Amino acid sequence: MDTNRISGRRIAANIDVLKREAGLTDGDIARVPMLYTARTIDYLIAKTAITGMEPGPARDKAIAELDAMRKAGAETPNPVNGLVLAGGEYVAPRPYGPVVGGKDVFMTSTTKAFALTGHHVTYINDLVTHFSEGEIHCATNILRDVFSSDSRWWQHG
Repeated sequence: MDTNRISGRRIAANIDVLKREAGLTDGDIARVPMLYTARTIDYLIAKTAITGMEPGPARDKAIAELDAMRKAGAETPNPVNGLVLAGGEYVAPRPYGPVVGGKDVFMTSTTKAFALTGHHVTYINDLVTHFSEGEIHCATNILRDVFSSDSRWWQHG
């Protein structure tokens, strides 16, 4: 729970920066639920190494590095780490969130949030990639036409 509180504060701070620096409003931000954990593979390896260290500066440094790892990783596959396709299509990792009334509440919330941005979400199982500490965008490549007039965003506005 502590990791989720820390994550919530960090997300709020980043949203404040985006609002201030990019002029975004709450209406520009699609919020989706996620649970976070600090128990990643790297975290567990570092924690195990610390238990065998003698007290002193090296151990103190290792503990500080371990605490920095509490930046968190998604406990379940994270739908925001998907793949944007043409025509308002979005491919998202299936979040495997809590099921209430026969529906995955993370999927339901994510589908509604992305619909507000004009995207249709297709969910796929990427558990193998997630457990390797990645998501769809880490395990896919896509070719984009960056030279068409429609995709030259820097020339608009």
